[in-house]
Amino acid sequence: APAGNIGIPVLDAIRDPGGFDVLVVELSSYQLHWTHRHDGGELAPLASVCLNIADDHLDWHGSREAYAAAKGRVYENTRVACVYNLADDATMHLVEEAEVQEGCRAIGFGLGIPGRSALGVVEGILVDRAFLEERHSHALELKTLDELHAAGLAAPHSVQNVLAASALARAAGVAAEDIREAIRSFRMDAHRTEIVGTAGGVVWI
Repeated sequence: APAGNIGIPVLDAIRDPGGFDVLVVELSSYQLHWTHRHDGGELAPLASVCLNIADDHLDWHGSREAYAAAKGRVYENTRVACVYNLADDATMHLVEEAEVQEGCRAIGFGLGIPGRSALGVVEGILVDRAFLEERHSHALELKTLDELHAAGLAAPHSVQNVLAASALARAAGVAAEDIREAIRSFRMDAHRTEIVGTAGGVVWI
């Protein structure tokens, strides 16, 4: 179930009589700021990601450093995979500084050809080189850029989002074919990079 800033409130999700196998929780920097407790009751995500660090919410956090530290808390106590943006060194540094559980891996994502333990793009194909045994020599195909274009997900930031979400899903054991199907059926909410028309050779978003 999607929860937190998306989907249903977290407390409603955990009290649902039917229960859920997995909660996909989006947390703001404000929420992450308050996640540390003195009684040891910390968050312990299966996998976590910080998409980027930008000059946001500095009026509330007081400084860029405090803002980054708050977002970095998403990685604390992660059990399987800390996913970071290869195009944003700040996210990598947050992973390096995080106290994670033993065995947790750092997994990068980016728009270029991925190295081992990363997801990326090779000749127009989104691939996983992190969650397969033969990652030293092979990559697992997830989706093509043409297919993302058909789903309205071809903008660079959308491709990055797809790669990050795929990394989280792969960390949870989701099969590549299920990820392909999820991307195929996904549609952005109205008014989010939505094509509204073409006129005079210009595509209007």
